[in-house]
Amino acid sequence: MLPDKLLELAPKLVKDAMRIKEGQVVEVTLTGERRYLDILDSVTLEVSRLGAHPTIRLNSPTYRKKFMELVPEEFLRKPPPQMMKWISDIDRHINLLADTPVFNPLHVSQRRKKFHREAQKKITGKIQQRNVTTVCIPTQELADHCGFALETVEYRLISSLDIDYASLRKRCRQMAETIRGSKKKTITLVSGNGLELTCKLNNRQVWIEDGRHELPAGMIFFAPLEESVNGKVFIDKYRLDGRYVHNLMIEFNKGRIKRSSAEENHRLFIEKVKTSYGDSDSFAGIG
Repeated sequence: MLPDKLLELAPKLVKDAMRIKEGQVVEVTLTGERRYLDILDSVTLEVSRLGAHPTIRLNSPTYRKKFMELVPEEFLRKPPPQMMKWISDIDRHINLLADTPVFNPLHVSQRRKKFHREAQKKITGKIQQRNVTTVCIPTQELADHCGFALETVEYRLISSLDIDYASLRKRCRQMAETIRGSKKKTITLVSGNGLELTCKLNNRQVWIEDGRHELPAGMIFFAPLEESVNGKVFIDKYRLDGRYVHNLMIEFNKGRIKRSSAEENHRLFIEKVKTSYGDSDSFAGIG
């Protein structure tokens, strides 16, 4: 069962955080098991109460696992044509994430996963071009993924969702303006035991996440000038493929990884960098 307090927050999340408007066509998806349908109902009802037009979708992990395991490969590779059509009619997508953010059923072959990913990429690519809001829901699945007790995840998430969004937006704008005012200056990020990473913004954009795209909200992020990134950054706990890399230190030189170290599972990080696509050793952004 989901906490009553979470269900009570639906009006604030839909109206104040996501800012759903009258007349909008809104897809509301629950990415999670059927036992979490209460949050889908609560959010969808608030969308309707604001005069918007919702469509409900259930993205069940149990079904997805069976689909990937049992459907013939030739059909795994084909994206649903009806979804390609109706996505363009939707103004907003709301994804209620009640499952682990990394869907990776171990009993399904890598070949079948690849076919499924390629088909899904065509759908998710079109959705990402629209306005998408992902809401993290405090469930046992998410708690297990994060490595915290469910009670801790419930308290932290609900406290982070039950805030004054007008005040949050004001603070985000103030911080973004401060960063934008540093275009010609060196920006320093301090982490760990006094480690410093320096970079420059130059003419890059500064973006604000104040609830329209991700909840909990409250983040400023930007991609600095790549070759200006130098120094070291410390990450105390980093989850990779179901395990944790502890006390990870990454050193950058002109925007690329120069060296790294960790107290535990360092090899996981190295392999992830080696096997990821694109310029996987380049510094991408700060949030």
